Amino acid sequence: MESPFVVQIFDKALKWLGNLADPIRLDLTPQFNAVGTGEIEVSASDEMLPFMLAKGARCRITYKGGHEMSGPLLHPKGKVAAFGTVIFQVEDDYRLMMNTLGWVAPDKNLSPVSMSDTAQSNIYFNSGATVTLSKAHYYLTRVATLQKEPLKTSYL
Repeated sequence: MESPFVVQIFDKALKWLGNLADPIRLDLTPQFNAVGTGEIEVSASDEMLPFMLAKGARCRITYKGGHEMSGPLLHPKGKVAAFGTVIFQVEDDYRLMMNTLGWVAPDKNLSPVSMSDTAQSNIYFNSGATVTLSKAHYYLTRVATLQKEPLKTSYL
């Protein structure tokens, strides 16, 4: 039986590298309006493993064609040996929205924000970095969509 899940692997520049053909275990906990988490266990002999171990590696997981979650592959643990397995944690990209502080400019009218007007569409982070809303919008629309159907079990 073909898995209803597709796990796509990307590099840190969001370049698609391939699909994970046969994960040993895939546990997802998608959350509505909160940060979802998951774990992916793969064989140490999987051809996608070197890409998954690279710094900044990311994944996107779909279920029956609908977006479930996407995010960085974190904290690999396990044995990269002939018969070993490696487990990765995934933290949903929704965390970007949860960790972004936004407020209305007090000297501006309440009106729709223009993506091309950087004066009214900058996002400021605690680190002092500034990202324009258009860049954040571009990134989030590539990776974040609404969950289409609830998922309560893992696929083995």
